[in-house]
Amino acid sequence: MLLSYGLSLLESLRRRGCGGDAGVEKRLLDADKATADNEFDNGAAPHDNAWPCDLNEKLKRARVDSSLSEASTTCSCMSLESDGTRAPTASCEGNDEEAIEPACASTGAPAPQRTTAGQPCELTIRACSWNLNGKGVDGQEDLNSWLEGGLADVLVVGVQELIELKPRSVLRGRSGNRNGRAAFEERIEGTISRQGSYKKVCSYGLVGLAIFVYVREDLVPLIGNLQMKSVKTGFGGALGNKGAVCARFRIGSFDACFVNVHLASGTGKANKRDKHMSKIIAQSVNQGIQYRARRFARVSAAGATGGCHFTAILGDFNSRLELGPEVPLTKGCEGAMTAGARPSEVPLEDWLCKDEMVNGRLESLNGFSEGPVLFPPTFGYVPGSEAFGRRYHPAWTDRVVYRAAAGARAELQEYGAFPGVLRTSDHRPVAAQFKVSFEC
Repeated sequence: MLLSYGLSLLESLRRRGCGGDAGVEKRLLDADKATADNEFDNGAAPHDNAWPCDLNEKLKRARVDSSLSEASTTCSCMSLESDGTRAPTASCEGNDEEAIEPACASTGAPAPQRTTAGQPCELTIRACSWNLNGKGVDGQEDLNSWLEGGLADVLVVGVQELIELKPRSVLRGRSGNRNGRAAFEERIEGTISRQGSYKKVCSYGLVGLAIFVYVREDLVPLIGNLQMKSVKTGFGGALGNKGAVCARFRIGSFDACFVNVHLASGTGKANKRDKHMSKIIAQSVNQGIQYRARRFARVSAAGATGGCHFTAILGDFNSRLELGPEVPLTKGCEGAMTAGARPSEVPLEDWLCKDEMVNGRLESLNGFSEGPVLFPPTFGYVPGSEAFGRRYHPAWTDRVVYRAAAGARAELQEYGAFPGVLRTSDHRPVAAQFKVSFEC
C-alpha cells in the first residue's frame, strides 16, 4: 500500500515538474523491501528543500533509522552506572514510581553484531510517535504494525497529548498522568512481548508529552550515562503544554539521543515553531543535560555536548501547508473544503509541495535529514474514520528527523504512517526504523 502510494505520488510530482526519475523508482522499490542502503558522509545534509519540492532530492537524503516514541507523562527510570552495574532506581520530577521491567518471553531473535570485546557495533533502532488527542488508546486498536516493524535492539516510543491540554490539566498535571501512562505502558509491553525480551530503561514525561525507551534484555549490562531533560515552550516557556522531553544514554561505546516534541499548532505559525524547535535543540541536543538525581552516572563534558553518534527527533511538529488565498481557512472549520474526503480523493502531491518542513521553513532543523514522505497526511481525520474532518485542514504534522555523527552510518529501513490505527485519535501514528553502525 505504501509502495503504490509512493509510486503514484512520484508520477504526479513528475508531471508537475517536482522532480523524479527512473532511479527514484528503484529507490522506492528498494525501500519497500527494507533493503535500502543509504550512505552518508560526515557532514549532515540540510533538512530544507528547494521549491518546488524535489522528491528525487529527498530520496537522496533519506538517511533515517528507527527509534520508537510513544507515551507516558511522569518520570520513572532505571538508572545504570557507566561501568555496567545497575544503580538504585532513581525518581525524577517528584515521581516515586519505579521502572517497569516486563518479563517477556524470548523469541530467539538474533543478537546485535558485536566486537570481540562484547560491545555492539551495529544496532537496529525503531522510533515511533503518536499524538493521542487527549484520549486513552481504544481497546480495539491494534498496535502491532506500528510497534513491531522488525526486531529492534532499541525501541523509543514517544506520545503527545496523553492528557487533554486544558488549562486545569496543564497546571495540575505538570509531571503527567500516572494512570494514563501506566495504561499506555501496558499496551506497549503487551505488544512488544511477542517480539522478544525487552527491559524498560526509562519513561519520562512533561504534561501530555512522554518518552519511553526499551532495549533488548541482553543489552542491559551495556547501558549507562542515562540522562533526561524537559524543555517547556508553552506560554513563553512557562508551561509544558508544548515543548519536548529528551532521553540520552550510552550502549557500550555508542551514544544516542532521542527527543519527543510537540510544537505550536496552527496554520501560518512556522516562525513560531522554528523558534521553539531552535530552543529545544539548543537545550537538549546541543547542550549537556543536567541529571536530576545524584545517583545517575555522569558523563564527561565532551560526551554531554551534542556528541551523540545518532540523534532522532520525533513527534508532532505541527508542520502545516502553506496554502494560498484560494483556500479559505476559517478558524474552527479549516477543513471545510475537504471534509468527508479520503486521502485517495484529494491532491496529495500538490499538498506535499506546500508542506512547511518539505520547504525548509524550520531552519532550526538544518543538519537533520528526513526520509521520503511517501504516506498520506497524518492529521485532520475524524476519529474512527478514514475520512478527513471539518475542523482542521489535513497535514503531515507527525514526523521523524535524524542526524548521525562522524564515525557512524545510518541505513533507512522504514518510514511511514499507520492509517489502520484510526479509532483513538485524529492523528495517525508514524514510525521510522534504522540500522545504525558505528566504530566500536
